[in-house]
Amino acid sequence: MPWFKVDDNLAFHPKVLAAGNAAMGLWVRAGSWAAQQLTDGVIPDSILPSLGTRKQADALVAAGLWTRADGAWRFHEWNADGRQPTRARVEADRAAATERQRKHREARGSSQRDKGVTDGVSHGSVTGGVTPTPTRPDPTRPPSPDGEGKTVPRKRGTRLERSWQPSAETVDRMRAEAPGIDLRREHEVFVDYWTSKTGQAATKADWDATWRNWMRRKADDVAKRDQPRSTAAQRNLSVVERFAAREQQEQYPSALEGM
Repeated sequence: MPWFKVDDNLAFHPKVLAAGNAAMGLWVRAGSWAAQQLTDGVIPDSILPSLGTRKQADALVAAGLWTRADGAWRFHEWNADGRQPTRARVEADRAAATERQRKHREARGSSQRDKGVTDGVSHGSVTGGVTPTPTRPDPTRPPSPDGEGKTVPRKRGTRLERSWQPSAETVDRMRAEAPGIDLRREHEVFVDYWTSKTGQAATKADWDATWRNWMRRKADDVAKRDQPRSTAAQRNLSVVERFAAREQQEQYPSALEGM
């Protein structure tokens, strides 16, 4: 759709001031109609009464904004410097746009046809005997140690049952490693702790190993607890002994001194 253009200096142009506001109302309405109808700025006498009055048209002619010729009114320099749309230019632009759309539709239609053929071949709709290519290959299972291609399942963790007991081998092993530990009593503590614990941390894949580590830590705690500790009196005595030894050394120098 073409546009009727109005310059931003129009408001106080001398010709506009000379024509007056009423005549300029006709000028704007007539310009819009001429752009829509592609008349190149020609306003026939038959359309003038629908846009304004003869007096207003005469005022535009007197101001130099319109001219009168061949039983019609004409805008002065309608397309000077390309300021307003002409029929030839608008029709050329429309024809070019139509051609662009035609080419676009043809290219799009060709693309859709090519896609349809490709889809038909890939999915077997054309030949009926073509097996579709899988979207992803089946995963290859890693070979098992026995070489038969079987996957060895991972052992899942479980919660400790209150009735659980370590194996005889595990008990004998810990009796040898931690002879000072009351295994029966520590086992009760172990079971109470793990059966009351919640969450993912309360599941273990090997409860015998967990039990052995528990007993080893207990043995380490007992060993640290049984280490002799110096009392305050012993520490004070040690200080006194060191002081006395230093005093004695000062009073009785070593026989080796001065030699």
